[in-house]
Amino acid sequence: MNRFEGFDLGKSGRDNCFSLMFCMLRMHLADDGRNGGTVIRNLLFSIAAFALGVSVTVAQQPQSVIRIKLLNGLNGNPLKLTKVGLEVSPGYREIDVQTDQNGVAAISISKDSTILTHNTKLYVACADEPGGLVHNDFKVSEILLRGIVQPVAKPNRCRKTTGTSVPGELVLFVRPWEFLENNPL
Repeated sequence: MNRFEGFDLGKSGRDNCFSLMFCMLRMHLADDGRNGGTVIRNLLFSIAAFALGVSVTVAQQPQSVIRIKLLNGLNGNPLKLTKVGLEVSPGYREIDVQTDQNGVAAISISKDSTILTHNTKLYVACADEPGGLVHNDFKVSEILLRGIVQPVAKPNRCRKTTGTSVPGELVLFVRPWEFLENNPL
């Protein structure tokens, strides 16, 4: 009899761990004492395999694609072939993405993440003008459900900052840094 009967390499990590643990338990119950320390070793191996399967399952969060539309707040035109200032949390890691010919960037991201926007060397967010410390984090789940058009407080140098929210899309309004403006980047 195959000692690992029921262990299928075609299954997901979690299913494999449960199958492997079941096999190990069957081996333990069938062991008549002749194998001595192998029972404990098998039990420890099955616990480790279960932990690995759970971590693999958690690490493989489902990804969703969202679109980020980058618009010039001075004239309403899309910013084409422009790097978008984004980070993702948890972890606050930089996302390197650029808009296409239509001013839209697409990213694949976990539904439970949060996107943080920031200024770049080329532009400042229109929402940052009134004094900074503005809301610049957006939940991916909300972007997917309703879509978000970044709110821009008045008074503001940006004149074209209205849009319609579309599920799966985040609209950001930015403008170029002005001459002698305090660009910390």
